[in-house]
Amino acid sequence: MASKDVQEFLDRFEMNINSAAIEYKLTLKGFDKIFEFISRENEYWEQHINTSGSIDIVISHFRTIFSKLKQINNAIEENNIQSISNIWNNIKGSIKNDRLSNSFLVLYSKSPYTHFLIDLYSINKQEAEAAYQYISNVKLNQAFQSKQMFSGFIKGYEFENSNSGIVKRRNSEKKALSRLRKESETKVHELESVYKNTIEQHEKWNENTTKDYEDWKSKSLLEQKELLEREAKEFLNLKTSYSEKLKLEGPVQYWTSRVNKYKKQSIIWLSVLSGTVVIFMTLFIAILYNVPESFNYKLFSGDPRAIKSLIVFALIVSFSAYLIRTLSRLVFSSFHLQRDSEEREQLTLIYLALMKKGEVKEDDRKLILESLFSRADTGLLKGDSAPEMPGIGGLINRLIK
Repeated sequence: MASKDVQEFLDRFEMNINSAAIEYKLTLKGFDKIFEFISRENEYWEQHINTSGSIDIVISHFRTIFSKLKQINNAIEENNIQSISNIWNNIKGSIKNDRLSNSFLVLYSKSPYTHFLIDLYSINKQEAEAAYQYISNVKLNQAFQSKQMFSGFIKGYEFENSNSGIVKRRNSEKKALSRLRKESETKVHELESVYKNTIEQHEKWNENTTKDYEDWKSKSLLEQKELLEREAKEFLNLKTSYSEKLKLEGPVQYWTSRVNKYKKQSIIWLSVLSGTVVIFMTLFIAILYNVPESFNYKLFSGDPRAIKSLIVFALIVSFSAYLIRTLSRLVFSSFHLQRDSEEREQLTLIYLALMKKGEVKEDDRKLILESLFSRADTGLLKGDSAPEMPGIGGLINRLIK
C-alpha cells in the first residue's frame, strides 16, 4: 500500500493527448487513471495482434508503455519515489507523443479512425496500410506504386474529408459509440452489483447487530438478576453477622480480658513457684552441709532427741513438697485457663467470620455456642470436670467442610 507521500506524488501525474489528425483529445490526472487508460488500450490492441503491418508498431507501443507502468506499480509497493520518478520521466514523453517510431500516428481504441483502419485491415491489408500512411501524412509519394496503394490513399482521403466515404465514417463512428455504450452498460452493471452487495452486507450487518444486541440485553438482564440476588444474600448475611456480632461482642471482650488475667496469674504463680523451689533447695543444701547437732543422735538407740529431729525434718520436707505441688497446679491451671480463653476468643471470631459468609448451619451453630459457654475445667480439683469442649481445630474443620 502506497504511503501518503507516494500517493500525493502519484496524484500529480498528468497525461495530455491531443492528436488533431485523428480528432482525439484526452486529459488524465493521477497515476490510477493513466494506468487504467493504458491498460484498456493495451488490452484492445492485444486483440489485433495478428493484423500485421504498421498496426504491430501500435501494439508494441502500448505494450511497452504498459510494461513500464507495471514497473511503477512495483516501485509503489516499495514506496520508492525516486524509482517511480525515473520510470515516469522515461515514458511520459512516449505517452504524450502522437507519433510512433515510424512516424505513423498513434491510434486509440475510441477513435473513429482506428475502427476505420481495423475494418479495412480485415478486408485488404495493403489498402489499409496505404490509408494509414495517408492519415499519418507519411510516405505520400508511394500513392502511385500500385493500384491497391492508390485505392487505400483514396479511402483514407474520403474518410478524413467525409465526402464519398461519409457512410463508412458514420459507421465507424457508430461502432465507436457502440463500444462506448457497451462499456457504459458494463460499468452500470458493475455499479448495480456493488450496490446490491452493499445492501446485502448492510442487511446482514443489521441482522447480526440486532441479534448481538438481543443477546447482550438478555445476558445483561440475567447478570443483573444474579447480581441483585447475590447482593441481597450478602446483605442478609451481613445483617445476620452484625446481629451475631452485637450478641457476641461482649463475650469476645470477656474472653480477651480473661486471657490477660490468666496470663498475669500464670506469670505470678510461676514466679512464686520458682522462688519457693529456690528457697527450699537452699534450705536443704544448708541442712546437708551444716547438719544440726540434733541429727547426731542415734535414732536406733531410742534417743528421743533423734526422733524429734527426724519428725521436724520430715515435716519440713512434706510441707515443701505440698507447697511446690500446689503452686505447680496453680501455674498449670492458669496456663490451661489462658489457653482455654484464647481458644474461645478465636472460636468466637471464626464463628462471626463464617456467619458473614453464610456458611454456618444450625447444628454447627448450636455446637459452637455450647462450646463457647460451657464451664471451663480449672484442673485444681480431681472431681472438677466440666462437659468436654470440642477442640477448636475439629470445629473449624467441620465448618469448612
